[in-house]
Amino acid sequence: MARYLAIATALLLCTVSSASAADDLKDRVAKAVAGGQKYLKAARAAGDDGLFGRDGINAGAGLSIIGGNGSGTPVLTGLALIESGLDTKDPTVAGIVSAVRRSYMNTNSTYELSLMIMFLDRLAAKQDDPIIQFLTLRLMSGQTTEGGWFYTCDGLQLDPVQSRRLSAELGRGSKLSTPGTPLPIPKKETRPRDEPVQPKKEPEPKKEAPPAEPKVDGLHPALEEIAGRIRAGMGGMPGGIIAAIGAGVSGDHSNTQFATVALWCGRRHGVNVSAALKLLDKHYRDVQGRDGGWGYALSEGVSSPSMTCAGLVGLAIGIGAKNLEGKGSVQIDPETIAQDRSVELGLKYLGTFLKAAGEQRDARGGGFQNNDLTNDLYFMWSLERVGMAYGLQTIGNLDWYDWGARVLLSSQAANGSWGNRAAVHGSTENATAFALLFLMRSNLAQEVSISMKGKVKDPGTSRLVGGGDLSKIIGESSQGKANSKRPGPVTTPRPKDDTPLSPPETDKGGKLATALENASAAERADLLTLYRDSKGGEYTDALARAATKMTGEALAQVRDALAQRLTRMTISTLNDFMKDGDRELRRSSALAAGSKSKDRIAELAPTLVRLIGDDEPMVVQAARASLRTLSGQDFGPEAGAAPSERGKALIAWRSWWEGQKK
Repeated sequence: MARYLAIATALLLCTVSSASAADDLKDRVAKAVAGGQKYLKAARAAGDDGLFGRDGINAGAGLSIIGGNGSGTPVLTGLALIESGLDTKDPTVAGIVSAVRRSYMNTNSTYELSLMIMFLDRLAAKQDDPIIQFLTLRLMSGQTTEGGWFYTCDGLQLDPVQSRRLSAELGRGSKLSTPGTPLPIPKKETRPRDEPVQPKKEPEPKKEAPPAEPKVDGLHPALEEIAGRIRAGMGGMPGGIIAAIGAGVSGDHSNTQFATVALWCGRRHGVNVSAALKLLDKHYRDVQGRDGGWGYALSEGVSSPSMTCAGLVGLAIGIGAKNLEGKGSVQIDPETIAQDRSVELGLKYLGTFLKAAGEQRDARGGGFQNNDLTNDLYFMWSLERVGMAYGLQTIGNLDWYDWGARVLLSSQAANGSWGNRAAVHGSTENATAFALLFLMRSNLAQEVSISMKGKVKDPGTSRLVGGGDLSKIIGESSQGKANSKRPGPVTTPRPKDDTPLSPPETDKGGKLATALENASAAERADLLTLYRDSKGGEYTDALARAATKMTGEALAQVRDALAQRLTRMTISTLNDFMKDGDRELRRSSALAAGSKSKDRIAELAPTLVRLIGDDEPMVVQAARASLRTLSGQDFGPEAGAAPSERGKALIAWRSWWEGQKK
């Protein structure tokens, strides 16, 4: 009996301890959110039209203000403030609302259009329905033939006179629109929303009344003709930057994930987006990688955690669009979603990274460590949308919210902000907004979440991603600081150079890399010569793997040896390496491409131009150097360039290459 009492007591203490820890986390999150709100309000205190014109949004995947009016950051800030419970009458929010209503006609930027739609949808003011309708139609005009979006939506061209006239008509006739009931404004409280329901642990919460299904005739009369033009040109309309660059621009999954969520919000306001979402769902299923993930480029690319989140959100909304019922509710069949192989593979890919991140603990305090995932707050917000959309408490068997919240709490600055680490967010303001959206479990597709709850299970991790010790997938972390190695497993099979790579059971490449890492300076010189000149794919593998562990002069020597080795490879092999998941291989092969004859540029330029949009600055500069050598042109970007400049450089290179093909 004593034994059972002891066990019962231990279980009780464990339960009490867990409850106490949860309460403590909620209290800490509330304080952190209040601090973040204070910082964002101060950052927006520029006054008058100083609200716009600051840095555009950047999230490490090339977000910028191309085609925009500078509204990206303030509107993202406004969305974060509303989602975190700030009263919509607050002067900061009211100022952003006023600026959006004045300037919505003056942007073609995919990011800005999408954020304005999300923001006004959450504001839930009936007078904004015609504005949301117009923004949604303009967004739809930018969808490419492949189903995604690029930086701009140029299919709807209006001259200044037309813009002013339409704006006046929409303002005067707001009462003529008949949109569905918008989602309610969040309550005035600085705490995260209820956690996703786990059927066996908690009772089903009271469901909010879902938004009414938009009526076909819900459009403002002044927009009917525009809507007809958009429908007639669905799947890629000409105009502006897209026309200048040509068919080589298919878009990217970063712009596309913003547009995806915005379309779902726009459908609540009388716009028929069914065709656009159907094309989008097909696209995501067609381009999913063999590892289960998605890359940045629409047509191809190395899978990454952020873009895999974009793919999973796209699938969730695509599923929701196919299962709409009366009055806007979503009814998803449990067996259908349970058997959705694309969703399962995507969650497994993402789960592999989260499991690896969850295993990185501070040796002294035992808490979670910062790493490349937690320092990328764009990824954190993308992850939050996946967790909420599918109603999952764990992904990769990790409580994604508990993990993310605790790391964010540990990294918040004294002034309430979250830093723009490695310049991947464009500004501290953007980073802070992303952090608040994560902490508040912002959910812009509640109808989908309601129907998904309890029907999707955490499938765990994938055996197709990386290999060996999972903690190595995202790089080692030292004293809470992120390692310079970005997350990115090898998702494209390594090509042959002279002989195939070593089979896993012998792992010659790993042994050679270890020997190089442990060598003295003199020994390293001899080994580098050997690895550079010897035949066999294991030597290429060894140099690439060793580069991830080296620093300083040793790293420079390894990289130089790898680049020299790759100059001997065929153009086909170089093109394969430039698409590899290993950033060191992408960099070195891009540099090696510049050693080829200028008359072979047609075979190398498409891949090199694509690398101008790579997430890794060193890869971008390597591709730029070889393009400059082979073409005699230089469109940038300069090292350390701002996000908008990087985007412009990518457009310029693509435009140049399209011109060369004519």
